[in-house]
Amino acid sequence: MNVFVGEYKRYKGLLENAVAQVSDEDFFRQIGETSNSIAIIVKHFAGDRWQFLTIPPGKSAEYNQNPTMEKGT
Repeated sequence: MNVFVGEYKRYKGLLENAVAQVSDEDFFRQIGETSNSIAIIVKHFAGDRWQFLTIPPGKSAEYNQNPTMEKGT
């Protein structure tokens, strides 16, 4: 588990340093009609990371269909 925490902190630091270099306007800017802003990409990553940590393997389809389902059932 310590390796996971260490890697998480390392990538979190890299992300924070990268985002600090972008203006607020650019953070939310959508470059093209079919592209995502940096903000949307970060939001998706955060949601995927949380889902990975909280939903048991093989259960994601069930959780997506029933958002009130209790974790671990």
